[in-house]
This record gives sequence, C-alpha cells and structure tokens, in this order.
Amino acid sequence: MFRKLSICLMLNVMCLPTTAMADTVSDLSQLLEQGESVKAYQLSLDNLDEMEGDPAFDFQYGVAAIDSGHLSEGIFALERVHMLEPRNSLATLELARGYYLIAQYERAQVLFQQVDAENPPDVVRARIQQFLTLITEKTSISPTKFKSFVELWAGYDSNINSGPGGQTNVVILSDNALGRGDSYAQVRVGSSVEHAYNPDNALVFSANVDSRIYDSEDEQDYNNINLSAGHIW
Repeated sequence: MFRKLSICLMLNVMCLPTTAMADTVSDLSQLLEQGESVKAYQLSLDNLDEMEGDPAFDFQYGVAAIDSGHLSEGIFALERVHMLEPRNSLATLELARGYYLIAQYERAQVLFQQVDAENPPDVVRARIQQFLTLITEKTSISPTKFKSFVELWAGYDSNINSGPGGQTNVVILSDNALGRGDSYAQVRVGSSVEHAYNPDNALVFSANVDSRIYDSEDEQDYNNINLSAGHIW
C-alpha cells in the first residue's frame, strides 16, 4: 500500500510541470489570437528559463517576439522548433516571415516554397504567394533606364546683354550698347542613363546641351554643355 501511494505521488509531481507548461502555452496562444503580442512576449520571458527548448512554447514565444518587434529573439526560437520539427508547417511559415522581416530574402523564399510544395490550404497558399511576390520585387534588379529630351525655342530678347537701358552711370557702356534686342532660336538637348547594379543601388549619368543663336547679334550666341554622374542608394 505504501509503495503504491509513493508511486502515485511521484506521478502527480511529474504531471504538475507538464500541466503548467500546457497552461502557459494555451495562455500565450490566446493572447496572440487577441492581438496582444506584447503581453504574450512578456509572459514568454517570465517562463523562458523553465520552458525554453520545448517546441510548443518556443513556437508561441517566437511568434510573440516577432510580432512585438524582437525579431532576432523570435527567429532564434523558431529556428529551434524548425530544427526539432522540420515538418511543422506553421513554425516554418513563421520562421520564413521572420527571415523576410530582416531582409534574409533567399532563406525566406526557400522556406515559403517548402510549405507551398506541401499543398497547404488556399488561404495559406495565397499568403505565401504574396510574400513570394514581395521577395521578387525586393530582389529583382531594375532594367537600365534611358531618358532623353529635345526642346526647340524661338523668341525675342529685348535686352540681350542685360544692360540697364539709360543707366550709363551703372555700367561703363555707350548708350548704343544698352538695351539692344534681337530674335533668337534655342535648342536644348539632354540624355540620362540609370543603371542598377543591385536592387538598392544604381549609377546615374547625364549630359545636357543648351545652345542659343541670335539673328544678328552673333557675339551674344552661347553654348552650354553639362555632364554629371551620381549614385542612388
């Protein structure tokens, strides 16, 4: 009788931690379903020393950490789950989401495609495709862009040399040299090239020519040429 009672007591003691762990995991799940990721994260930290390493706990902890902005912690927790349960699709999806959020796009893509190959429900597949589309947009290199323009102008300049007519005391010019006007033709030509060498960086080169020709005031004709180079990041 004493032996049976001892065995029962030992079994009860062994069951207590398991029950407590299950309750904690359940509480974490409910908090996450309610959108209380910060509270779930704090509850995870309160139980981290005792429960870290348990896949059920690490999954909830990882999701709570990621949703509350603690990306590295969440990813480490989900990596532990993925190592122990590589066929756990939910953990794999959340880990892929974590990789995406820290811009580890290649690793995220592999995991998303892994779950997609398992023929998940349509809702899950649609979500996966959204992430895969975003990854493609963020990792693809834009094609080289060429732009150019041509402008033709014709007009009349009433004060070619910008001299203030009638104010010979300001500039030392003769009266005949001030306030002259003439008709003109003008051409502006420009071209630019933008070449991306990775998704976030590009080189830009441009050239512009501005030329004006007067009908009779040849000395006022001009040609301007501008060359520039830059970098976009």
